Amino acid sequence: MDFSKYNKKIPLISSLVIFSFILNGCGESGTCCSSSSSSSNASTSTTNSTSVEVTVERGAVYFATVKDSNNTTATYLSTNNNSGLSSIYTFDSEPVYPITVSGGYIDVNNDGKLDGNDTKLDINLTSYSKYVSTLTTLIDNNSSKKQYFMDTFNLTEDQLLNNIPTNINKDAVIASNAAFVILKKGYSFLSANFNNSISDQNTTYNTSFSAVTNLKTLNSNMENNIIDNNISNVSISRLTSSDIDTVKGLISSYFKVNETTLTNSTFTKNKTTSSLIEDIWNVAFSQATGGNYENFDIGVEITKLNSTKKVNILFDNISLVNGKLTTPSSIIIYGEDGAGGSSTKTYSSSNSSHTTLINGSVAYLQSLFGINLGYIINNQDMDASIKTSLTNAGTYYIKIYAEKINLGASNLPQNTSMQLLETSKVFTTADTQYISGTIVIK
Repeated sequence: MDFSKYNKKIPLISSLVIFSFILNGCGESGTCCSSSSSSSNASTSTTNSTSVEVTVERGAVYFATVKDSNNTTATYLSTNNNSGLSSIYTFDSEPVYPITVSGGYIDVNNDGKLDGNDTKLDINLTSYSKYVSTLTTLIDNNSSKKQYFMDTFNLTEDQLLNNIPTNINKDAVIASNAAFVILKKGYSFLSANFNNSISDQNTTYNTSFSAVTNLKTLNSNMENNIIDNNISNVSISRLTSSDIDTVKGLISSYFKVNETTLTNSTFTKNKTTSSLIEDIWNVAFSQATGGNYENFDIGVEITKLNSTKKVNILFDNISLVNGKLTTPSSIIIYGEDGAGGSSTKTYSSSNSSHTTLINGSVAYLQSLFGINLGYIINNQDMDASIKTSLTNAGTYYIKIYAEKINLGASNLPQNTSMQLLETSKVFTTADTQYISGTIVIK
C-alpha cells in the first residue's frame, strides 16, 4: 500500500457519518517509528480474557442497563459492524448471578437500527447465565418452570438457559413469545391465562408462520403479531419521533461525538492534555441520504504541525450495500517519525488473531456510518507509547479521505454536525474532495 499519495489528493466520502479521529503513536521523541521497518499481519490481543459477554434478546435489545447481583454494570459495546447496533454487554470479570436487564429498546424487525418499527423494553429481564431472554426470565431458576418448558417444547436445559431463542429452533421462538405475553400480563404459572398464552402462540405459528424457516424472521413476525393485534391487551407502542431523537443522542454518546464548527473549509478543536483520548479525537459527520458503495477505502491522515511526524490509518476494502456493512479486509497503520524512520503494521481479517480489532473498527447504525478509531488505538499493538502520546500538547492537522469511490458535488453532505452547509466549504482538487482541520491540545 503506497501511502505517499495521500499527501496530495485526499477526498471525503459522503456516506460517512461519524469519525473518531486519533493521533499517531509517534510522541515527541518519535518512539513509535524509530526505525525503517515494516511489519504486516502482526498479532494483537484486543480483549480481556476474564471478561464475560452477555447477550440480551427479546428481539435484540439495545442500550439497556445490565447489572449483576452485586450491582456491577456491564459495558455496552453498542455496535456490531455487520448488522448495526449490538445486543452484547460486557462485564470485566465473571458477574455474580442473576443478571438483571432494564430499559433499552427492542429491535423488532431485526435490521440493526431503531426506528418507528421498534419498541421500548418495558419489562425487566433476568438470567442466571450469560444469555438473557424472556425464557430465562420466566423460568427464574425455578426447577418446575424449567421442566415445564423442557417437556412442553421439547427443549433441553442447556437450550433454555444457555442460549438465545433465535439460535435454537422454532419451538424456542414460540416459547419465548408466549413467555413475553405472560411476563407482560403477570400471569401465574400454570394458570388458565398462562396456558392460553402458550396455546395461542402455538396456534399463531401453525396458522400464519409455519413456512418461515429463518428464526430471526420468525421471531420478528411473531413479535409484530403480538404488537399489531394487541394480543392479550399487552398495549405495546412503537417508537415515536421523540424516542428516535433519544436514540440518536445515545449513539452520539457511545461514540463520544463532539460537534465542531466548520468555517472556510476548516475546523479547529481546542482540548487540554487532561482530556480523554476519545474526547480529543472525535469529530462527527451526518448525512441525510445513504447509498450503496462497494470496495472503498477510508482513512485519516494526521500530521503534527511544525514537524514532519504523521500517521495514516487506512481501512481497506469496505462495502456498504443495502444497509449492511462489511468489515475491512485489513486495517493498515503507517507512521513517520520525522527523522526518516517509518513503520507499517497491517491487521488482516484473514488472520484470526486480528478479527476482534477489525470487527470493532467500523459500524453502520441508524443510517450512520461510523469509524471507531479510538477503539483501534486502544487495542493496537504497533507501539505501547501510542496511547499516552495521543494527549501530548501540540497542534495537529487532519485530513479525511476516501479511495475507490466516485463522488460528485451533489453527493456531498449538505447538513452536518460540523455545520457543513454548502459544497463550497469542501476543498476540491480535480475529482477529489476532502475536509481538513486542526486539533489543538494545550
